[in-house]
Amino acid sequence: MGYKGNDACLAKVASDEPIFVLRAQDATAPDAVMSWLAGAVRAGMNPDGAKARDTLAVVMRMQQWQREHSAKVPD
Repeated sequence: MGYKGNDACLAKVASDEPIFVLRAQDATAPDAVMSWLAGAVRAGMNPDGAKARDTLAVVMRMQQWQREHSAKVPD
């Protein structure tokens, strides 16, 4: 996981660019990230590439976090 100051992807975000953040505590986050991945693959992203693998790793970390903590419906 990263922060704007140390994450290569977040560092690319323009100061006026809207972004959407999903937290592991959000019960819907893993499914939302998987939906994003499916859309990215349909748009041409390599399903066997590093970005797809990294995305699946985030989903697994979110799911593990939810097992260890309480997930909730977004406020």
